Amino acid sequence: MTPSAAVLGESALRAAAVAAIATIAAPSVGPWLGRASGRLALAALFVAPGLMIGHVWATHAPTALVDPAARGGLYAALSIARALPVAALLWWLVPPRDTVRARHVARLATVRRGLDVRRFAATAAIAFVYAFTEFEIAARLAVASWPVAVFDAHAGGLALSESVAAVAIPAVISLAALGAAAFALSGIPRPSSCQRPVAGWIGGLVLALALALNVGAPLVWLLPDALPGFAAVGRRAGALASEVAASVGVAIVAAVAADAIAGIAVRRPRVGFTLAVPGLLGALVLSLLAIAATQAFGAALYDTPVAWVVVATACLVPLSFVLRLALARVDHGPALHAARLLAAGPTTRASARAVRWSLVGRARVGALVVVALVGSYEVTAASLLAPTGMTPAPVRLYNLMHYERSHALSAMLVVALGVPLVALVAGGWTVRRALGGRRNG
Repeated sequence: MTPSAAVLGESALRAAAVAAIATIAAPSVGPWLGRASGRLALAALFVAPGLMIGHVWATHAPTALVDPAARGGLYAALSIARALPVAALLWWLVPPRDTVRARHVARLATVRRGLDVRRFAATAAIAFVYAFTEFEIAARLAVASWPVAVFDAHAGGLALSESVAAVAIPAVISLAALGAAAFALSGIPRPSSCQRPVAGWIGGLVLALALALNVGAPLVWLLPDALPGFAAVGRRAGALASEVAASVGVAIVAAVAADAIAGIAVRRPRVGFTLAVPGLLGALVLSLLAIAATQAFGAALYDTPVAWVVVATACLVPLSFVLRLALARVDHGPALHAARLLAAGPTTRASARAVRWSLVGRARVGALVVVALVGSYEVTAASLLAPTGMTPAPVRLYNLMHYERSHALSAMLVVALGVPLVALVAGGWTVRRALGGRRNG
């Protein structure tokens, strides 16, 4: 059984529209990466769990979900807000067709410059794949989507061979889009660093709207609804703690592995792009292939978390790679030059390490926390690959959301999403303090 042509076509057209709009907004949002507030806002959009977004909008905006067209419009808006940080970060990383001097001369000469087609195409193609493979929000809003159709069919007893066949055409579509992105990127020169553009009010407004849709409104609705349910959550705190620990533990291992892979490839962007391709195909495709490979070649790995960790790592490699690339492209200029000069002297090497840590090391730890948080909230791979007896918290919540709407469920959602956030942020802060103190010492 494969997704119907209508469902697959609707998914592709919607993803194309989402990617186009997000890419059009990217030039105005991208400059906000030069500000700490902008980086924090984009990190929040990256981390915002699709499970929370979909569930809260599905339960607190019922009037918008009665009409299928309105439901599709709401999903498109949420998808644009979700794809916006991807498009903005890619636009910021991909260098423009013209140099800064050429653009300045063109402005002075009042020359109309055409669309930077390759830059737009590369950004839009990757954003398309990101939107095309989205699962959690579509599932909670009951929107026609190929990942939801395949996942539900597989969970309902569809044979593994048929499930793998069902993702073949969507995987080919994703690979075609990624091929187009690779072709567009091949004609763009590689910059040594990213200049700091000026953040404007239009980009700030777009960013604020995206935050309101995917972070602000869900939290405003969810937190008051959860307050009466914390007592019920306390009665099963032990079980919930083990479920959260399972998801966070695998996410940390996968994030560290993905960061190591990204670190190897950061100086070779073509290699990094190639390594990111499997993860860009989506957790559903990789999970089904992992199940098939385990059954065929890895009987000893059956009912272990190994396949889950491998797929989670692959899915986090694209985010790790672009964050590593972004950190490598930031121009610290004179500060890093001073660190290199300090490193040349035997008595000033410790100071050089401290300078480099303050410029690069702290940001790397922050990026690792973002990647681990994204992994902690993942549903698809955890649902299909977690071994028997190990139920990750997002999977438990996703299953409960089909049967109930209660204060206790909202409280469980707050705890299951809040504990990883607090734990990983506190852990990252501790690591930054410890390593920073060691280098300063």
